[in-house]
Amino acid sequence: MKRVLIILFAALFPFAGTYAQLGMNAEQLEYRVISTGVEPSVAVTLPLEGRSYEGNIIVPPYVKIGGVIYAVSAIDTAAFAGSPYLASVQLPQTLEKMGSRAFADCPRLVSVQFSSGPRVIESQAFTHCERLQRVSLPYKCEVLDPEVFYFCHNLEFITLPSTLKRIGARCFAVCSKLEEIRWHEVKLRFVDESAFEGCTSLKNRPMVLADVPTVVQHTAKDSLESIVAVAPTTEKQETWEQREASFEARQKALTDQVQKAKQTTATVGGDVSELVDPSRYDFTVFFQDNIFYISVMSNNQVALVSALPHTSEFQSKQDMHYAGDITLPEQVEYGGNRYTVTFVADRCFANCRDLQSVVLPPTIKDIGDNAFLNCVSLRKVEIPSSIERVSETAFAGCTVLEYRQYDNALYLGNPSNPYQVLVKSTNVDISNIDVYITTSLIADGAFFNCRKLNSFKSPLSMRYIGAMAFGNCVNLSKVHITEPTTVIRPSAFAHCDKLTKMNIAGVRTSLGEYEW
Repeated sequence: MKRVLIILFAALFPFAGTYAQLGMNAEQLEYRVISTGVEPSVAVTLPLEGRSYEGNIIVPPYVKIGGVIYAVSAIDTAAFAGSPYLASVQLPQTLEKMGSRAFADCPRLVSVQFSSGPRVIESQAFTHCERLQRVSLPYKCEVLDPEVFYFCHNLEFITLPSTLKRIGARCFAVCSKLEEIRWHEVKLRFVDESAFEGCTSLKNRPMVLADVPTVVQHTAKDSLESIVAVAPTTEKQETWEQREASFEARQKALTDQVQKAKQTTATVGGDVSELVDPSRYDFTVFFQDNIFYISVMSNNQVALVSALPHTSEFQSKQDMHYAGDITLPEQVEYGGNRYTVTFVADRCFANCRDLQSVVLPPTIKDIGDNAFLNCVSLRKVEIPSSIERVSETAFAGCTVLEYRQYDNALYLGNPSNPYQVLVKSTNVDISNIDVYITTSLIADGAFFNCRKLNSFKSPLSMRYIGAMAFGNCVNLSKVHITEPTTVIRPSAFAHCDKLTKMNIAGVRTSLGEYEW
């Protein structure tokens, strides 16, 4: 395997590995630098050997290396290929290239969303994605290479963009459930005669080729006559040049905004300023007389960080004096810009001995390692439904924190769903667990070392099972994941020696090469 550069957000602070890029589950992604010139860019590339991408992934438009912003402009050849637990992917507007076999042989991939581009989708990009049902190809896409959707036999509907000019050999071959193909102002110039071979469900309706030149050699006439055509749209559309200019303007605005934030760092008075180097963060804000350090992640998303110093002693005893009842902001304002708060960073409130309650805003997605470590007076925490990850150590040492208990587990949540997050088991000696019906997330390490636990079934509401959630559950032999799009972290079932198969949405699945 080629050596690749793993891009982390560590240039700003060391916890960045937990939420390195904007987007659900994006911390899994690894990158290869393409260009370091005027327009620096990277490609999403193959995961480390023995690993695969999984769950619901939103590929970010930008990542940051050493303070330099790189556009995510490509998906490498076979980058996601053969990922057994990949459920959905949202691609960024910066995407320009999709390599061959990029998503081939992903048996649970049910959704792919494009924002824009690429111009060419290379051969076999989605071949054998057997659960893929509906696809809308992006504006700017001009060429579908051979076998792009070959043997996607559950594909039912596809929308072609007005920019599409060419469909290659066997592009939709053996898509036996394909019933509808729609486009606006189609400009197809070439369709290979085998492009729709074996598409037995295409309805026999007349073909309308408005404003289309004569299709050149090997046109699949019989197949084309079965395509469902729609009249050219009457809506006013941007020209290619207008869209290019609009995109470039947005990209420049974002780059200028983040660079400006990096160059302007507020000076903080008092003893707190001696605990940290402010230049390591983008800017600081005062909120309810408390100082928060801010890191811009991208697209006006930020992490909330306290001034707690990073020392060789990880569990520093410094009290940052956040006290009483705190409601964290959804947004902060700086330099005329408004930023959405999405991440409570590692140790943000650690050792705040007088902190009594915290309400997290509905924008928060991630609670980092030791975020509330040793907050010995903390009784209440309100966690929003937006949450995507809670670290195993987020509430370590919070001795009076009030949990909701159901069956053999303790939960945190909000007034709408008090059981939003299953934080941990009541004790390590439990033998069974009945998860609450509205729980959406199991925190990292929730059932770690529950050696007597023998079975687990998730509710339909479950969206995420954290790292080491069932680590070292040596007697766990039966696992039923009800919702097939549930994100399962790679180490979720580490060292579960008796677990060889897993039931996912009624399908008995061998763990096989999936590395727990």
